[in-house]
Amino acid sequence: MSGLHVGVNLLWLVPGGVGGSEEYVCRLLEGFDDTAQREIELTLFVNRRFWGAHPALANAHRLEVAAISGRSRSARVIAESTWLHTRTNTLGVDLVHHPGGTVPVRTRTPILLSLHDLQYLEHPEFFSSVKRSYLRTAMPRSTAQAAYITAPTEFVRGTVVDHLGV
Repeated sequence: MSGLHVGVNLLWLVPGGVGGSEEYVCRLLEGFDDTAQREIELTLFVNRRFWGAHPALANAHRLEVAAISGRSRSARVIAESTWLHTRTNTLGVDLVHHPGGTVPVRTRTPILLSLHDLQYLEHPEFFSSVKRSYLRTAMPRSTAQAAYITAPTEFVRGTVVDHLGV
């Protein structure tokens, strides 16, 4: 394989716990057909719970499994900045897709960031003060680090442009 090697950070994906983001990402990966696989090699970086919840994806793609369950946000954030950083560099990943909306503090590989919404700004009542504080720092930093940013709709794109200036 001499094409692009893309890593997909799914450490944040707690099966059954992240709502529409899980469905969106899984459908995106399910749509990755044989033609694309000849040109792009995917490696999914996942937590221990991913395999059992998404066996078809686990069997279709290379998995790198972190020793975390995904339940602890602090453990996930630490794993992204340590384990994920080391594994993507060791495996020679060319681009890391972060479909969970944030990017680790420590990263060297170019980033594709998917932003599904900015609910922490639009509906702060749905978030704890700790999570709102984290997102107020992490979201602008993540968009500044990203080489590419995707949004699922024109509405979300406009919200990102308006609120984060990208």
